[in-house]
Amino acid sequence: MEKERICALCGESLSEDDEGHILEDGRVVCDDCFDYSCAECGFCGKIVPEDELEFFGDDVRICPDCFAEEFPDVDEDKNLEETTEAYEAMKKRLIGLKVEDMEAVRAGFDECWKQRDFKTIVSVGERLPETVLQEDPALLMYYDNACSRV
Repeated sequence: MEKERICALCGESLSEDDEGHILEDGRVVCDDCFDYSCAECGFCGKIVPEDELEFFGDDVRICPDCFAEEFPDVDEDKNLEETTEAYEAMKKRLIGLKVEDMEAVRAGFDECWKQRDFKTIVSVGERLPETVLQEDPALLMYYDNACSRV
Protein backbone atom coordinates (compact mmCIF):
# COMPACT_ATOMS: atom_id res chain seq x y z
CA MET A 1 0.00 0.00 0.00
CA GLU A 2 1.31 3.42 -0.99
CA LYS A 3 1.92 5.96 1.78
CA GLU A 4 -0.54 8.85 1.75
CA ARG A 5 1.07 12.08 0.61
CA ILE A 6 0.15 15.23 2.51
CA CYS A 7 0.79 18.81 1.35
CA ALA A 8 3.26 20.48 3.71
CA LEU A 9 1.48 23.83 3.40
CA CYS A 10 -2.25 23.14 3.54
CA GLY A 11 -2.23 19.71 5.20
CA GLU A 12 -4.58 18.20 2.60
CA SER A 13 -4.01 14.78 1.05
CA LEU A 14 -2.71 14.91 -2.49
CA SER A 15 -5.23 13.49 -4.94
CA GLU A 16 -4.26 10.70 -7.33
CA ASP A 17 -4.02 13.15 -10.25
CA ASP A 18 -1.91 15.62 -8.24
CA GLU A 19 1.73 14.55 -8.46
CA GLY A 20 2.75 17.35 -6.12
CA HIS A 21 5.89 19.43 -6.18
CA ILE A 22 8.98 18.77 -4.10
CA LEU A 23 10.56 21.89 -2.63
CA GLU A 24 14.33 22.29 -2.16
CA ASP A 25 14.08 21.15 1.46
CA GLY A 26 12.21 17.97 0.50
CA ARG A 27 8.70 19.05 1.51
CA VAL A 28 5.90 18.06 -0.87
CA VAL A 29 3.21 20.59 -1.77
CA CYS A 30 0.03 20.18 -3.79
CA ASP A 31 -0.51 21.87 -7.16
CA ASP A 32 -2.78 24.57 -5.68
CA CYS A 33 -0.34 25.53 -2.93
CA PHE A 34 2.55 25.49 -5.37
CA ASP A 35 0.71 27.77 -7.80
CA TYR A 36 -0.64 30.20 -5.21
CA SER A 37 1.67 30.02 -2.19
CA CYS A 38 5.18 29.41 -3.51
CA ALA A 39 7.59 31.74 -5.25
CA GLU A 40 11.10 31.74 -6.63
CA CYS A 41 13.98 33.26 -4.69
CA GLY A 42 15.21 36.22 -6.73
CA PHE A 43 18.75 35.34 -5.77
CA CYS A 44 19.31 31.58 -6.04
CA GLY A 45 16.15 30.50 -7.87
CA LYS A 46 14.92 28.04 -5.22
CA ILE A 47 11.16 27.61 -4.97
CA VAL A 48 10.01 28.20 -1.39
CA PRO A 49 6.75 29.14 0.33
CA GLU A 50 6.08 32.87 -0.09
CA ASP A 51 5.76 33.46 3.63
CA GLU A 52 9.40 32.40 4.09
CA LEU A 53 10.75 35.00 1.64
CA GLU A 54 12.25 38.34 2.64
CA PHE A 55 11.22 41.36 0.56
CA PHE A 56 13.72 43.65 -1.16
CA GLY A 57 12.71 46.86 -2.85
CA ASP A 58 9.44 46.75 -4.72
CA ASP A 59 9.21 43.18 -5.94
CA VAL A 60 12.41 41.23 -5.29
CA ARG A 61 12.19 38.42 -2.74
CA ILE A 62 14.92 36.14 -1.41
CA CYS A 63 14.89 32.94 0.63
CA PRO A 64 16.14 32.75 4.23
CA ASP A 65 19.37 30.99 3.19
CA CYS A 66 20.32 33.76 0.75
CA PHE A 67 19.35 36.43 3.26
CA ALA A 68 21.58 34.88 5.93
CA GLU A 69 24.45 34.52 3.45
CA GLU A 70 24.24 38.09 2.18
CA PHE A 71 23.51 39.76 5.52
CA PRO A 72 25.17 37.66 8.23
CA ASP A 73 25.43 40.61 10.63
CA VAL A 74 21.80 41.75 10.41
CA ASP A 75 19.71 40.93 13.46
CA GLU A 76 16.16 39.87 12.73
CA ASP A 77 14.97 42.86 14.79
CA LYS A 78 16.84 45.39 12.63
CA ASN A 79 15.36 47.00 9.60
CA LEU A 80 17.09 45.90 6.40
CA GLU A 81 17.29 49.53 5.30
CA GLU A 82 19.87 50.10 8.06
CA THR A 83 22.39 48.11 6.04
CA THR A 84 22.16 50.55 3.16
CA GLU A 85 25.36 49.72 1.32
CA ALA A 86 24.69 46.00 1.23
CA TYR A 87 21.02 46.62 0.50
CA GLU A 88 21.72 48.91 -2.46
CA ALA A 89 24.31 46.53 -3.91
CA MET A 90 21.92 43.59 -3.59
CA LYS A 91 19.00 45.56 -4.99
CA LYS A 92 20.93 46.61 -8.10
CA ARG A 93 22.16 43.07 -8.68
CA LEU A 94 18.73 41.51 -8.33
CA ILE A 95 16.71 44.03 -10.28
CA GLY A 96 18.88 43.64 -13.35
CA LEU A 97 21.79 45.56 -14.72
CA LYS A 98 21.27 48.37 -17.17
CA VAL A 99 24.03 50.18 -19.03
CA GLU A 100 24.10 53.00 -16.49
CA ASP A 101 24.31 50.43 -13.69
CA MET A 102 27.52 49.06 -15.16
CA GLU A 103 29.23 52.35 -14.40
CA ALA A 104 28.11 52.00 -10.79
CA VAL A 105 29.46 48.44 -10.65
CA ARG A 106 32.79 49.64 -12.07
CA ALA A 107 32.90 52.44 -9.48
CA GLY A 108 32.09 49.95 -6.72
CA PHE A 109 34.83 47.59 -7.86
CA ASP A 110 37.27 50.52 -8.01
CA GLU A 111 36.39 51.59 -4.47
CA CYS A 112 36.68 48.02 -3.17
CA TRP A 113 40.05 47.70 -4.89
CA LYS A 114 41.30 50.88 -3.21
CA GLN A 115 40.17 49.51 0.16
CA ARG A 116 41.72 46.11 -0.68
CA ASP A 117 38.29 44.50 -0.24
CA PHE A 118 38.93 41.73 -2.76
CA LYS A 119 36.36 39.41 -1.21
CA THR A 120 33.50 41.77 -2.11
CA ILE A 121 34.70 42.09 -5.70
CA VAL A 122 34.80 38.30 -6.04
CA SER A 123 31.42 37.89 -4.35
CA VAL A 124 29.70 40.43 -6.60
CA GLY A 125 31.58 39.21 -9.68
CA GLU A 126 30.40 35.64 -9.11
CA ARG A 127 26.82 36.82 -9.14
CA LEU A 128 27.09 38.88 -12.31
CA PRO A 129 26.05 37.19 -15.53
CA GLU A 130 29.11 35.69 -17.25
CA THR A 131 28.51 37.78 -20.36
CA VAL A 132 28.64 41.00 -18.32
CA LEU A 133 32.14 40.21 -17.08
CA GLN A 134 33.38 39.03 -20.46
CA GLU A 135 32.06 42.09 -22.30
CA ASP A 136 33.49 44.66 -19.87
CA PRO A 137 37.30 44.61 -19.74
CA ALA A 138 37.47 46.81 -16.62
CA LEU A 139 35.16 44.56 -14.60
CA LEU A 140 36.97 41.46 -15.81
CA MET A 141 40.34 42.93 -14.81
CA TYR A 142 39.13 43.80 -11.29
CA TYR A 143 37.45 40.40 -10.89
CA ASP A 144 40.40 38.32 -12.19
CA ASN A 145 42.91 40.22 -10.07
CA ALA A 146 40.72 40.02 -6.97
CA CYS A 147 40.30 36.26 -7.48
CA SER A 148 44.07 35.85 -7.39
CA ARG A 149 44.24 37.70 -4.06
CA VAL A 150 41.42 35.97 -2.19
